Amino acid sequence: MPVEFIIVAVAFFDTKFTRKMCNKFYLFEPICTMVLIALCSSVHVNRIHAIYDKSRPILAGLAALLLVQIAVMTVCSAFYHVIPLLQGQGCIAGPTANWVGIYWAASTLFYTTTLALALNRSIKSLQSKPLSPWKLMLRDGLNLYGPIWIVNMVNVCFWFIVKPTGENDSIKTTVTSITAVLTTTMTLRIILPVRGSLAQAPTSSPRLVATPTHHTPRRFGPRHSYRVQSQNAGNGPNVFNIGTYGNPERKGSLSGGVPGVVGDGAYTLDEMRDKAANGEWNEGTSDGRSSVLEGKKGEAYGVPAARGYEGVEVTIDREVDYHGRK
Repeated sequence: MPVEFIIVAVAFFDTKFTRKMCNKFYLFEPICTMVLIALCSSVHVNRIHAIYDKSRPILAGLAALLLVQIAVMTVCSAFYHVIPLLQGQGCIAGPTANWVGIYWAASTLFYTTTLALALNRSIKSLQSKPLSPWKLMLRDGLNLYGPIWIVNMVNVCFWFIVKPTGENDSIKTTVTSITAVLTTTMTLRIILPVRGSLAQAPTSSPRLVATPTHHTPRRFGPRHSYRVQSQNAGNGPNVFNIGTYGNPERKGSLSGGVPGVVGDGAYTLDEMRDKAANGEWNEGTSDGRSSVLEGKKGEAYGVPAARGYEGVEVTIDREVDYHGRK
């Protein structure tokens, strides 16, 4: 981007730039701008595709709009001409007709779509994690999509509404440079939030639910198993439920063993990390026994492997010696 605008600035302000030189150079700006805007749009495609959990319909729709944008801008680049300025006034490329403004209308349509998709995703995320408008705007980068759309819309208005006073009036191209600069700058910033909080937004995070299972008592007492399953929590917070079968009074237990019931014993993922770090869940020395059958890797002891379930399944077995033996 800096190289292109340095070259264009030299062509515009250099008083020694002759008309003959301009006739060979004037297509440089529309062609380079087309490539630059196409690259920015491809970044938008990747970003929106990512925040929609890599949805194929979203990818297909945005890719189609991007191809239309590139095709329109390529065709329109052939309908530029040298604006007849006085000697020493530089070299500026302008449209041969008013309809050439679709050069920028195509990209504006694309950025309108990406803004709408980003805004829609942000609004839906409020159902699971309410935020103030200011925090929501900063978290999801709406303060970046918005200016890109605004500057492109203003540019299109200049192309189709403002009327030049003559063939040597370059009023239509007044906003094109700032449009390209702002679009590129904001797009580079849009990439960064992918590593931020939106990448871990609750809209695409799993929910972990523990389902207790009671086994037949053995030599040292009853065996308790807890099945932890991962469920899509698109409309709820990240919750982890775990408890002891037959002892609903214990914090963290599920009432009646019903999976998916979130009560006072629910822990958020952050609370789980804190409790583990503080040692609040250490209940004594482990007996060193494995819950995995030897020779059957990946299958929990006493619990058949889940069939047809896509998620996480964990089984925790404990043996208690009521006579002081382990």
